[in-house]
Amino acid sequence: MNWSGGSLIATIAVGALTIGAAPSMAASADIGWVYTADAPSGGRAYFDADYAGHPSNESLIVCDQRADTYGAIAYLASGTEPNAQGDPPVTLFHKDPGTFDGCHALVGDFFPEDTPVQLRVCLYQYPEYEYSCSAWIPGRA
Repeated sequence: MNWSGGSLIATIAVGALTIGAAPSMAASADIGWVYTADAPSGGRAYFDADYAGHPSNESLIVCDQRADTYGAIAYLASGTEPNAQGDPPVTLFHKDPGTFDGCHALVGDFFPEDTPVQLRVCLYQYPEYEYSCSAWIPGRA
């Protein structure tokens, strides 16, 4: 057998990559800032799948961005079967009351690791009138 130096190195390198390759697993995935549909946006939300680097903690952040009579509400859904309105079933929600005082966070171990989730943010006004909702954006807890 006649091995040239280049082909021997390439064969060893490919073999090492094959041996070292592990099956890919789904990983947690944050959902970056999602904005309400009004312009300019009056609300935003963020889902942190591994809050402060801890895989067992998630964070749902919602922000009211304007001093008006509306607040912002963030919904986090983890089910796959839609409800009568065609939306995924909501597992968790959090409100910013509309005082334009910064963002509000809810932190906890809400979902098993790698659970598919979806985030949506809306503006609301008492008694729970909602408008300018964003689309549902996917991620993984």
